[in-house]
Amino acid sequence: METVHRRQTGASEQLAREVSGLLLPLYRLPASVAVGDFDRELVCLLRQHIAFDGAWFGHSTLTDAAPRLHSWHLHNLKPDFLPAWEEVKDSDPMPGLARARPDTSLVLALNACVLSGGIRTFCRDQGIDQVLFAAAPGSGSFRSTHLSLYRAARRPRFEAGEARILELIIAHVAAALEQNRLHWLNSFARRDGDLVALCDGNGVLLHAEVGFRAVMAAEWPGWQGESLPADLMEAWAGARGALNHQGRRVMLAGDRLATCLRVSARRLGRTAGLSPREREVVQLFGQGRTYKQVARQLALSPATVRHHLRRAYEKLEVDNKGALCRLVVDGGLD
Repeated sequence: METVHRRQTGASEQLAREVSGLLLPLYRLPASVAVGDFDRELVCLLRQHIAFDGAWFGHSTLTDAAPRLHSWHLHNLKPDFLPAWEEVKDSDPMPGLARARPDTSLVLALNACVLSGGIRTFCRDQGIDQVLFAAAPGSGSFRSTHLSLYRAARRPRFEAGEARILELIIAHVAAALEQNRLHWLNSFARRDGDLVALCDGNGVLLHAEVGFRAVMAAEWPGWQGESLPADLMEAWAGARGALNHQGRRVMLAGDRLATCLRVSARRLGRTAGLSPREREVVQLFGQGRTYKQVARQLALSPATVRHHLRRAYEKLEVDNKGALCRLVVDGGLD
């Protein structure tokens, strides 16, 4: 009995050392490595404590059909790994199991022979004989951070102790991933009043500062707030790099962080959409001058002054001279 107790104590102490050896450097990663590099550094850290031949670390939304991937890092896997998995993901049981327990961590150790259908063929073709899978809730509804470690044939089986290590750290990994993104999101150089969001490569919002959605909705009234507007994503794709967009109500700037997109939004003043000439006409007319006085001062015809004012009324969403005067008096043209 005493021998068994010593063995159990020794195993517990070893587990504690392994977990501590993982968590201490994990806590330092969010602020020390860039977005994208975090994924690679995490896998390197894990290899110091668990032996594996390949790994897939990712973040996704768990839908009824199949996971919607937001970011991923593949370690030592075949180039066709993700496209091949996309073909058979409906038969992959692990996303469904994670979705059934969205608020808790999940760890599974499986032999590929236990799997069935297309996913079993997929594992065979990819040279995968064993899978150690872990998932933990991420930010947002049904968001999940998942980690799959793979071993090839003729390698020792994943042990209960290795699964236990992953079980104890996976929630910390999910939290560290989120902190890494938030750290670099907040480090984005921006002017006072700018609000910043981080999106995946398809424009799905992963993190957004309070007020960002309200600023975006001012420019796109029908926007649902889940993904960047389609026309904005099209403009970004055409830019092939950084994004600079000025609309009627919002100015946007964006760049890429690894597989993510970082966007800064600023609400513009009501007169940002006015042309220089429209602005001059509005300023003078709002101060009480007549059409003829404005026309004389700017060397324009009265008809041209009326044209500029009609355009300004539309852009400023006012319909009478009184409202226009109040806008000028209140400093709305600054």
